[in-house]
Amino acid sequence: MSIKKKLRIISIIFGIGLFVGYIYEYQQLINEGVYLSDEHCIKVNPLIIDRKNKYLDQYNILLAGAASSEEYITSLGKYLQSGQAFMKAEKDWLEKEKQYMGSKEFNLLMPSHIKEALKYQYEMYEAEYNSSYYISQGFEEADQEKRLELSNKIVEETARSREAGDKYNELLKKYGGKMTWVYYFVKVPSSQCPPENNNIPIVPNLFTPQIPISSEETKG
Repeated sequence: MSIKKKLRIISIIFGIGLFVGYIYEYQQLINEGVYLSDEHCIKVNPLIIDRKNKYLDQYNILLAGAASSEEYITSLGKYLQSGQAFMKAEKDWLEKEKQYMGSKEFNLLMPSHIKEALKYQYEMYEAEYNSSYYISQGFEEADQEKRLELSNKIVEETARSREAGDKYNELLKKYGGKMTWVYYFVKVPSSQCPPENNNIPIVPNLFTPQIPISSEETKG
């Protein structure tokens, strides 16, 4: 066998090896990405739903106008407690997602539109977490000026979450049905998240906290 033929065979084998390695690493990225998406949907989304339902409970009590201060405070306490559970789960997930998006494999292999979409999704969830954190701080803060600062931060984070969500949805609409060549060689795992976990309630003024009722106000 001539040297040229040997070199050609070696080049072909080397090329096949690189291709197989690329497909394997890409499949691992896809598997991890779907796993993280499911984790948020299965573990975090129910807490988001519960938190928003608790918000609606105390919001409706305020609208009714006939509820006692004690009833409102009880409802508000459940809402804030629900927010704490959400923040813990969301923070844990954000750390995992940040590590995934910061990996060498992700930044080297993922198409630019997927990286951009996940960046916006991360910003959306991060802003929602920040909003919830500022809300909980606002109810604990007695100083009116500091509460106003926190309220402004809530409004800013809410706007940031909405803007990031809009950009994320735009990218999904633009690229959601399109496949690059690599998807002919990899398999996207089916989501294990139940559909009802995506039924997030729509609430009014979610991140505009009501002024908490003080103990002095409840005495009257």
